Parts: sequence; C-alpha cells; structure tokens
Amino acid sequence: MKRIGCLGVLILIGAFCLELYLYLLIGQRLNDYLLPLIVMVVMGVVGFQVVRWHVARLPAAMLGGRGGRHIVGVAAGALLVFPGLGSDALAILMLTPGIYHLLGRVGDIIAMSLARQGMRKMFGGKFPGGVGGFSFPGGAMPQPDDQASFPRARPKTYDTKAEKVDKSEE
Repeated sequence: MKRIGCLGVLILIGAFCLELYLYLLIGQRLNDYLLPLIVMVVMGVVGFQVVRWHVARLPAAMLGGRGGRHIVGVAAGALLVFPGLGSDALAILMLTPGIYHLLGRVGDIIAMSLARQGMRKMFGGKFPGGVGGFSFPGGAMPQPDDQASFPRARPKTYDTKAEKVDKSEE
C-alpha cells in the first residue's frame, strides 16, 4: 500500500468499476453475459503469454539499449490480464504494429531512465560527472553497448586434456 498510495488504489477501484459497467452494458446489448466473460478469460490467458514472452526477452534488450518495445509489450500484456473489455481493447490497440513501434520509442526513453536510476542507486548517486567517486573521460557515463568504453577481451584458452596417472608407479 505504501508504494501505490491512496490515489493509486482509488484509480484502481475506479478502473474496476468502469470495466464492470462496460461488461454489463455489452452483456445487455448482446442479451448474453457469458460471451463477454469468455472473451475476458481468453484475453487474460493470452495476456499472460504476452507478458511471459516479453519478460523473457527484456533483460537482453535492456542491455542492448532496445528495451522499450518489450516494456510496451509487458504493459499491454498486463492490460490484457486486467479483467475487463475496455482494458483488452486498449491493449490490442497498443499491440498494433504502428502504435507498438511509436510507443516503443517512448519505452526506450523510459528504459534508459530506469537504467540511469538503477546506476545512481548502485554507485552512490554521483552522476553524470562520475559514479561513486570515479570519473570517466569527458564526464559521461559509459553505456552498456558502448564498445569504446567496454572493449572485448580476447577469450582465454584452457587446455582440457587430462593425463592418465598410473598409481602403481608411485
């Protein structure tokens, strides 16, 4: 409750009431309350799959600086899981290709902001001039995909051939 706050709880209750009103309105128009309920359950299952797919790919995309589309996918999947036909319609709208790519750019900005906040917390809040008392050339924080700041080292080669030891000679 501390993180969401009272306003967040009120918004959530309002969204549930709006979804219930929309469900009853559609059910009355169709003279069938079971069909919208089945659609909501199916969309909830689809939403779980969408969230699972995007969450599995999010860490690698965040390291590459392209996590925005997966953040949008997780948000759309969460809206599909949220019970109601209005949130399902909004989620499907978010997942249409044109809007998905547009929101993906906004998501990239959000992802970079989240990464910066995490780095600030991790390294003591000294940002962007230096991190945790360490300064970087030019005063800029290196990015995860910046090859100049993070050159790849040559892989080490290990000899894995084992020699047979004869214990009778000892």
